[in-house]
Amino acid sequence: MIRKAKKDGVPITSVCYTHAGAVGPDMPIPDGVPSNFGLKQKALMEFHGGRGHRQFFGEASYKAYYDDLVENKLEWIEFFRHPMNHQHAEHTCGILGTLATIFRQRGSYEECGNVLDMEVEVLDIFKEHSSAPGTPRAQISCCDGLGFLMNKIRYNLNNNLKQYRANIQVFRDLCSYEANYHLSHEQQNYLFMVEVVKECYDRRITASDVHALSDEECLKAIIIPITSCSNSPKFKRESAENRERTQLLCCGNESCKKQESAIGQFKECKLCKNAVYCGRECQKKAWKGHKKICGKKK
Repeated sequence: MIRKAKKDGVPITSVCYTHAGAVGPDMPIPDGVPSNFGLKQKALMEFHGGRGHRQFFGEASYKAYYDDLVENKLEWIEFFRHPMNHQHAEHTCGILGTLATIFRQRGSYEECGNVLDMEVEVLDIFKEHSSAPGTPRAQISCCDGLGFLMNKIRYNLNNNLKQYRANIQVFRDLCSYEANYHLSHEQQNYLFMVEVVKECYDRRITASDVHALSDEECLKAIIIPITSCSNSPKFKRESAENRERTQLLCCGNESCKKQESAIGQFKECKLCKNAVYCGRECQKKAWKGHKKICGKKK
C-alpha cells in the first residue's frame, strides 16, 4: 500500500504508538519518547516503501536516523528498553541492517562495522523483550531471524576484510539457526558446509553437531567456499552488481560533478534514465550535450 500511495502521489502520514502514547505529524512528542522520533518514522516509511534493493533508496533517511541514534544513544536505548516499545527496536534492527548492507556492498567497511555495532545493542534489547514469558512465537521467530540476517552481514564483512578467524563464532551461530529452524538443504547457506568438513552425508546435521565443531573445522568450512568460488564468473558478476547498486553517482553536468551523498539523491533523466543531475539548473546546462546521446527529443 505504501509503494502504491507513493507512486500515485498520495500524501503519506504515519501515527504509531509508544509506551507514552501516540506519536505522529503535528503531534507533540510525549515525555520519554526521543525528541527526534520523526527520523525513525521517516526511515521506517522508506524501509517499508521499497522491496529488495529498492529499499536502498532510503539510504539518506537511514543515515539520518543512525546518526541520531549515535548522537542521542542513551535516550534511544532507554526508550527501546520499555517492553511496550519492542516493535520500535525490531524496526530499528531492520533499518540498520539495510544500511549496513549498503555500506558493505559499496566497500565502506568501517562504516558497515559501526552500524552493525549499533544494531547489536538494539537487537540485544529486542532479545530481552522476546525472551519474556508469554512472548508470541512470531516475535521470537522474528528476533531470531533478525539476528541471523545481522550475522550474515557480519560474516560477509569479515570475509571482505579477510578476518576469517573472527567468523568462527559467527559461522557457528549461522549454522545453529539453519539447524534449529530446519532449513532444507536447498535453503541452507552455511550448514551444508558442516557435512563437507565432517564428511557426514548419511544423516541430518543438528545444532549439537555444530557446537561440537572445533575452531579449525569451522575455519576450514569458512575458507573452502571462498577459495573455490571467488574466481567463478557468477561470484564476480554478483559482486559487480552489488557495487553498481550501491554506487554513489555524479551529476551529469560536466561543469558540476557533485556526487550523491546517498543512493537516489539525484534525479535521473526521465527520457533515457541513464544520467542523473543534482538539480534542475544542471540538467538544463547539460541538455545541449546530453540530447545527442539521450535518444529522444525533449
